[in-house]
Amino acid sequence: MLCKFSNLSKVLVSTCLCSVLCSCTSFNATSPEDYIGPVKAEPNAVSAPKPAVQTNKVITPPAAPSAQDNTLKITVIEATLIGLENNKSLVVQRFNPQINRTLEQQQLAVFDPDVNVTISKSKTKSETTPRPGLGSFSSRTQNLSTDVGINQFFPTGTMLSLVGSTDELTGSFLNEPFVTTRVGAGVTQSLLRGFGTTVNLASVEQAKIDTKASQYELRGFVENLVAQIEETYWDYVLAERQITIVNQSLEIAQKQLDETTERIKVGDLAQSEKVAAEAEVALRQENLIDARSTLAKTRLSLLQQINPPGPNSWNREMFLKSQMSSRATLKSTWRWRCR
Repeated sequence: MLCKFSNLSKVLVSTCLCSVLCSCTSFNATSPEDYIGPVKAEPNAVSAPKPAVQTNKVITPPAAPSAQDNTLKITVIEATLIGLENNKSLVVQRFNPQINRTLEQQQLAVFDPDVNVTISKSKTKSETTPRPGLGSFSSRTQNLSTDVGINQFFPTGTMLSLVGSTDELTGSFLNEPFVTTRVGAGVTQSLLRGFGTTVNLASVEQAKIDTKASQYELRGFVENLVAQIEETYWDYVLAERQITIVNQSLEIAQKQLDETTERIKVGDLAQSEKVAAEAEVALRQENLIDARSTLAKTRLSLLQQINPPGPNSWNREMFLKSQMSSRATLKSTWRWRCR
């Protein structure tokens, strides 16, 4: 059913809608201050597709990679970028500044306008008792009421109120509709308690401080993650070098055992010397097992930190393109042996 509003009713309703629309501010879930590295929906130098180079030569499509070729070949920089993009703990930590920023909006909601609109319409039909010679008299009345109220609280402690109402009465006994309009406005200013922006914006400022603190905590988490990825990366390189060194020492110990065995056969050494050589070989074999175990644990730790995309992530072999210098290798080997 369509209701016929008076001009004042339309003005009041339009004023309320404009007030609400003007008070609504755009809220961004993210902020430039929240940026700490690439995200999954933002391609970086590693994951971005390479542009095709146009040449006159016939380009043959590359062969599909086999299921067994699942080796991850990365440098230390690429490992860091992949970790910033796919680390599960970092994905969760990214939401903390956004969650705290929603608390800012909750505190600012106190200063949003409070709009109340009430529209009512009623119809009444009455008929008098029939009289001799006159019959009965019937009448119809229709009443349309519109009440609008706006309350706005400002950070200064000022409460602004604007109310308006209009009643439109239409009846069969009236030639024209009877319209009654009332408009009122009120201003209340706190003078002692709740006076000034310092008090009223305290909760908002506290929410902003919490948001800023969460941003610094996120940056600290990222710095710690990058340091862990780099350290684990170089530990993996060191573990690979350590396996090479242990293999070489095992070969030397095996050669010494073979020489000792030959010298015992010709009578140059006593039989007891073979026990010491066998113990040396067993020790080198134990060191090789420990080195392989360290390499496997380091590989799993690095995969957990960077969480590379692709199927069967935990069983992927890794080829690290970045290598340490000889001096850095010697220092790292000495540090590994002193553990």
